Amino acid sequence: MRGFRPPLGSIAGRIRELKIPVVLLYGSFDRIIRSRRGERFLHRIRPNGRLTMLPAGHAILQPKFVEVIANALYLPPS
Repeated sequence: MRGFRPPLGSIAGRIRELKIPVVLLYGSFDRIIRSRRGERFLHRIRPNGRLTMLPAGHAILQPKFVEVIANALYLPPS
């Protein structure tokens, strides 16, 4: 995935144009995908986006984060 470079400007433009709600989930200790990227992207898609930081590294999809992720997505935890 190192060479994967999506056209963020085009994506942000479409998000704003179509008013697509976006939830960004980042691990606060992630050294692979830094939250700073998400914060910059969030500024490009306002007011259509929200950023949620999890007390995790790169592996945020863990059972202990189910409630936090569900709340971020406005879903009741199962």
